[in-house]
Amino acid sequence: MAAMCSPPQNSVVPNDRGLFDPFGLDGFDEKNLPSVKGSVKNHCCEKACVDVKTDLLNCGACGHKCGYGKLCCDGDCISVVTNRKNCGMCGNKCNGKERCCNGKCVNKSTDPLNCGKCGHKCGYGEICCEGHCINVMTDKNNCGMCDNKCEDKERCCQGKCINKRTDPLNCGKCGHKCGYGEVCCEGQCINVRTDKENCGTCDNKCKHREMCCNGKCVNKRTDPLNCGTCGHKCEENESCCKRKCVNLNTNKKHCGGCHKKCKKDDVCEFGMCNYA
Repeated sequence: MAAMCSPPQNSVVPNDRGLFDPFGLDGFDEKNLPSVKGSVKNHCCEKACVDVKTDLLNCGACGHKCGYGKLCCDGDCISVVTNRKNCGMCGNKCNGKERCCNGKCVNKSTDPLNCGKCGHKCGYGEICCEGHCINVMTDKNNCGMCDNKCEDKERCCQGKCINKRTDPLNCGKCGHKCGYGEVCCEGQCINVRTDKENCGTCDNKCKHREMCCNGKCVNKRTDPLNCGTCGHKCEENESCCKRKCVNLNTNKKHCGGCHKKCKKDDVCEFGMCNYA
């Protein structure tokens, strides 16, 4: 148990006024009597033993009261709500980049509840990047996480770096999905199975008389698999001439080959006019 607080013992001698001073107290203020060696509460204030290093009502000296939100730390009234060396309690030191906010050590560069300054809260979907509240769902320089930068032609959609010119899930703008069989070409959803300008793949252009059928450039005037229209197949013994399926063995207008006409009175047999 700590020693009791009591005035120092001196010899009994009369004081300047001729009175006996058995405790040697003449000349001392009762509110700030000398300390007593060996006691934690080593100061006597208002006839009470106190530790002036920690006492809220007698901090550093008798009668010195600490204000609201402050504690007595080593004889000084400290705001433990904001003091980096005494954060939340005496002697609790914050680390290098940390600051004391509301009695807690926080990193203002990354803390979403104290972003940039104490009490500054980031909104829904935001995180704290270098002291700024950032929407990482859409920010090009912090996409999905802090410092994740998208490339020049990319945009940040739902926290992912994407190319709006080619991404079928975000074609032209975030969240715009292309339909079945479509591909994103230059920010537009294109049916590459039928589009002449983007046949099969983006920028694959069909020639002047060609059409795009099932992702392939074909000539409907001559293609036996797409004669006249996409998917129209000629029979095994037929050919496609001017978008029509004809039998070259018997057709007078296409005898033996497309556009090979027999004379008016001739007959086409075995692909020859007037076969005999």
